[in-house]
Amino acid sequence: MHKQKHMTTMTIGKKLGLTFFFALIIPSLLIAITSYSVARNEINDTMHTSASQNVAVVDEFINKHIQPIVEDVTYFGNSLTEGTISQEERAILLQSMQQYFDTSKGLVSSFIGTGNGEMIQVPNLGLSGKKDFDPRTRDWYTNAIEAQGEVVISDPHESASTGDWVVTISKKFKNADGVFAVNLKMEELANLIGTIHIGNEGYAFLISRNQAIISHPTIEVGTDISDESWASAMLEGTDNFINYRLDNEEKQMLVQQNALTGWHVGGAMSESEISNATKPIFISTLIVVCLSIAVFGVILYVIIRTITRSLGSMINAAKTMSAGDLRAKVISKKKDEIGVLGKAFQKMSDSLRDVLSHIHEKSTSLLASSEELSAVTDENSRATERVSQAAIAVSEGIDKQNAKLVASFDTLEQVSNDIHQIYENTNILTQKAEKAEATADIGQNVVASTQKQMRTIEGKINELSTDITTVNTYVKEIDEILAVITSISEQTNLLALNAAIEAARAGEHGKGFAVVADEVRKLAEQTNQSSSQVRQIITAIQREASKLATSMDTSHSEVTKGLQMFTQTEENFHEMKTFIEEINDQLHDVLDKSKTISTNSHQVVGDMKVIEDISLSSKDEVEAMAQATVKQASAMQEIAATAEALEKYAEELQEEVRTFTL
Repeated sequence: MHKQKHMTTMTIGKKLGLTFFFALIIPSLLIAITSYSVARNEINDTMHTSASQNVAVVDEFINKHIQPIVEDVTYFGNSLTEGTISQEERAILLQSMQQYFDTSKGLVSSFIGTGNGEMIQVPNLGLSGKKDFDPRTRDWYTNAIEAQGEVVISDPHESASTGDWVVTISKKFKNADGVFAVNLKMEELANLIGTIHIGNEGYAFLISRNQAIISHPTIEVGTDISDESWASAMLEGTDNFINYRLDNEEKQMLVQQNALTGWHVGGAMSESEISNATKPIFISTLIVVCLSIAVFGVILYVIIRTITRSLGSMINAAKTMSAGDLRAKVISKKKDEIGVLGKAFQKMSDSLRDVLSHIHEKSTSLLASSEELSAVTDENSRATERVSQAAIAVSEGIDKQNAKLVASFDTLEQVSNDIHQIYENTNILTQKAEKAEATADIGQNVVASTQKQMRTIEGKINELSTDITTVNTYVKEIDEILAVITSISEQTNLLALNAAIEAARAGEHGKGFAVVADEVRKLAEQTNQSSSQVRQIITAIQREASKLATSMDTSHSEVTKGLQMFTQTEENFHEMKTFIEEINDQLHDVLDKSKTISTNSHQVVGDMKVIEDISLSSKDEVEAMAQATVKQASAMQEIAATAEALEKYAEELQEEVRTFTL
């Protein structure tokens, strides 16, 4: 687990270094080992070939050296057909044997053992006619008799006559008891075998059927080697190379049995000679591998350093951007995939910084507009409240006036008796009408001022709507940029996938590029995730901006309704003022004609009825104006709430933008 964690936290530079190191050292070692093995096998095969050739030479020499003697012995054995030899035959036989001895090389002697125990030897080495020497007791005699006419070749033995190491070749007489034999010196054969060298230290040797040494450079002739482990292996491994140990040294030997004699011809070579022959090759290969590792190590270090430096710059920039600082720069002059990725990364950073800068500016303007809208809405609310209070005052005055008119109408029959009182009441009524007229003027002015403020609010709302539209435009541009960034990251991911596929096809040599491709793919996924996060923020901004636009549309609609209501209220105030002016004129007329009221009482009753109707109508108009004012106040509250929400959204937008350092 610790090792796996260590591998996951390892930097890409170390991963590439290890990958390239193993990609370099493993093939180099394989090449070195293969070269050394091939060279060793070549040398081993060469020495095996030399051993095989030399063993074949010895085998051929044995045949050439022994075969003529075998044929001669066969001839003599077949020419002797009687077990006893007369004196005449003896003289002829001695002459033939002497002539044969003189013309043959390597012979120690030729001799005959007869069936009656006589010994004939040429040259006479002290055995011919010797009474106490019975040839029939000798191995060469008994073996030949047992062979029933076949030529018998003995193992090397020391000659009883001369002390030389010889081989006895014997054959039984044809159709009679007796054996013809010769003693052949092994010196010439041993000398020939001694001149054969296999490699520098290898040699040839000859062993009898009974595992006695016939010729060996370090072991005496006649030595019995049957107890030696390598001798048994030699006899079992005929015609094959076998490994054995002699004199504390590892050796190899090839053994071949001579078909004529049954002897074993061997070729021995030292393992150390093969090692010494391949040692210079091993040292040279090792030097070449070390130099190759050193040279390619420097080259790979430069390549890895170039890759990690570029990736490190982008990683540092990405960390800085993830912390909110968009001032990070990625400078890449390379034209490879990493260079293109660096340039695309820098372009993304610049585009994002520009967009956020525009959003910051527009959010600041939006915040100022919302604050101004809030101030205007507050002022308009206060003006509406004043209009409402004025309407209430007018309504109260009209109520009082109506009460007076009702009282006057009820007491009209007493007008004649109380003209002075009517005059005074009319004078008071005139003053009230003048006050009502003044109040109506104030109300009309307040309505006009409120209407002006409402038009100002309408203009601000239109400007705010334009700003929101601009913000939506920038948000769409950001969304398009994010689409480009997402496309770049997807293409980068696809490029990394293609590189991984090619690296997998490359096998062992493509592991390093697979690691690079995997790291590029991870960087593309991180870029895609960052783009998704930015897209979520932009989506939130769009959602809030959409809500704000809806609120602005609602506010604009309410302001438009309010303007229409204010226009209607202004018209009502104008009509009310007209009515009050008419009332005032009529009151003055009543005041002027109060003296004639008694004579015109019926006319006064009608006029009072008209006044009562007008008063009631005025009251209804004032109440309608009050209701419109209440609705306007409610609309102002909604506008104020919208302005506060707009101000809150603008502040939240600025807080989001402030998380980035431009």
